[in-house]
This record gives sequence, C-alpha cells and structure tokens, in this order.
Amino acid sequence: KEALTHLNKNPVPDLIFMDLTFPDGTPEEFMQSLRALPGGSNAPVILVSGKSDIADYAKRLNARTFIKKPFDID
Repeated sequence: KEALTHLNKNPVPDLIFMDLTFPDGTPEEFMQSLRALPGGSNAPVILVSGKSDIADYAKRLNARTFIKKPFDID
C-alpha cells in the first residue's frame, strides 16, 4: 500500500523490482493498481522470489521477467 501511495503521487519509475511477499494486499492487486496508473501499463516489473513456479507466476502477472532467490550478484 505504501508503494501505491508513492506511485499515485509520483511518476512511475523506469523499472520495478517486486518481491512476492506483501504485508498488505497481494501481488495481483498491486499489479492491477500499477497498470491502472498513468504510465503504469508499460512499466517493466521484475519479480524476485524463491517460489518454485516463479516463471509461471511472472507470466500470469505480466511481469517482464524474474529473478529466483537465492541469487548471486555476480
């Protein structure tokens, strides 16, 4: 909810990294709200998660791609 409050008052960033753990709401609700914002429909979102089916989930959320945790910066 904090991220959506920020996005409602500021331009949508050029890139969004999004974990799938949400204290309030769901990733689906966030993506729906993001896509409804001016400029939000094309904002690239990269999911970051340890979920085993992250590729399928990223596709369902219309995310650009995903990074599976744990990951190595190199």
